[in-house]
Amino acid sequence: MTIWFPRCVALLLLMLPFVPAVAVADGDTEVERLIKQLGSDEFDERETATKRLQEIGDPALGALDKAATSADAEVRRRAKYVLDKLYPELRLTGHTGAVWCVCVSVDGKRVLTSGADKTLRLWDGHTGKQLRVFEGHTDQIYGAALSPDGKRVLSVSVDKTVRLWDATTGKELQKMTGHAREVYSIAVATKSKALFAGYDRQMYLWDLDTGVWVLFGHTATGYCVAYSDQAKLAATGAHDPWRIRLLDLEAGNEVRKLTGHTQGIRSVCFSPDGKRLLSASYDCTLRIWDVESGKELKQIQAHKPLYSAAFSPDGKRIVSGGDDEAVRLWDAESGKELRKYPGHGTQVTSVAFFPDGRRVAATSWDGAARIWRVPP
Repeated sequence: MTIWFPRCVALLLLMLPFVPAVAVADGDTEVERLIKQLGSDEFDERETATKRLQEIGDPALGALDKAATSADAEVRRRAKYVLDKLYPELRLTGHTGAVWCVCVSVDGKRVLTSGADKTLRLWDGHTGKQLRVFEGHTDQIYGAALSPDGKRVLSVSVDKTVRLWDATTGKELQKMTGHAREVYSIAVATKSKALFAGYDRQMYLWDLDTGVWVLFGHTATGYCVAYSDQAKLAATGAHDPWRIRLLDLEAGNEVRKLTGHTQGIRSVCFSPDGKRLLSASYDCTLRIWDVESGKELKQIQAHKPLYSAAFSPDGKRIVSGGDDEAVRLWDAESGKELRKYPGHGTQVTSVAFFPDGRRVAATSWDGAARIWRVPP
């Protein structure tokens, strides 16, 4: 025994360096094993695999997305169940007319919509529960936005007013009046300032804290506005003439014009780094522009006129919506269509990414907003 025991200890010590390697290898295949286990003949094994995949979360999304199309009905059902727990696909109903705009809060917990029924509605982004209704506008609300801290809501309307609301109570805080025509689009410029534009061919910068607003000249009907804190520039898209203007708000001047679209521009959006600008138009194209030079970098041909488009948080993907009644996901580099979401059944009016890039929100003439899952 005196000889055998040291030899056993020595043998165990020699084996120890190999243990971590085995554990890592097992860990790499855990998700694959669990996916297969979803189709087990044993109920307890299926349940255990389902719960464990929920615990793993994001690292399992790719495998779960593939499993959701499995030929095995049980694997397919359970994979979709887990995906819905992690990133639910929802249909938000409550508006009594077309829904024109959607905005997702910075933390992804809230979704704001505006519609033809003269209301704004705030929703829980995970459950789809309606949290609050904002009433006061006397006509359709075209544009809406949430402040970066999520505490205030902004809206612009056909009733020629711009309004600021308390997101928690639903109380109207400020109302800007005196516009000659309907106000169409609004965007948060900084933590305390917002941009808006409309049919009166003017753009305005509004200080939300003081209530003071200043006129920023525009020479065309402003369909859309956007701001990039990285580029320190604002962008406006026009209906006629068909051009995009880049504006330096601090200097108070126009930096450059982007031309190329052949019909009205309905949506503009900066990439997260502020180096590119995305535009969507009635001419059935998405266009990506270099902000510094104004050069058109890429043109993506869509099927029908487009109403809205947005970059993903990492700038690698684009979501769009328009007259073809579907939400479409694109690769921003290649222009390849990655996925089509056809569930709306009528024109898609507005689209937005969630801040984690895992889901997109969209609104439609059908009176509903939908939240769709984005594949890894």
